[in-house]
Amino acid sequence: MQIKQLNKSYLNELVNLDRLAFKPLKKKLGRHSSKDAKKYFIFTFKKGKMFGYFINDKLIGCVGIVVEKKHKCAEIEHVLVNPKYQGTGIGKELMKFAEKQAKKQGIKSLKLHVRCKNKRAFALYKKCGFNEHAYIMMKRLR
Repeated sequence: MQIKQLNKSYLNELVNLDRLAFKPLKKKLGRHSSKDAKKYFIFTFKKGKMFGYFINDKLIGCVGIVVEKKHKCAEIEHVLVNPKYQGTGIGKELMKFAEKQAKKQGIKSLKLHVRCKNKRAFALYKKCGFNEHAYIMMKRLR
């Protein structure tokens, strides 16, 4: 096991990991586009850092951190684990790692977004000490 910082050369692997991680949730969560995921990863690389969890040199999970130094806050992004490894504690390790990285930068609070129907992720974040703070409501326009 190794967690290391990623660069844009991992973009295609990250998009594939995103696709794998969301595939079982597609019916629950609605549409999910690899094209959108790619744009979102690029944004995270520009504004923050991405870290990958590797087993035998294979990318198994990831987490992104976007720091807002002015407010001493950071946003956790892209907490993804390959479905074959979910439930093994990798998500929790990635969250602890992100928290340590944020503390090193003087960050005083973390935030993240999670879809209401993503019960597994919601439970993970609660176990990691996150509390509900606000609701984001969305309407898709067609």
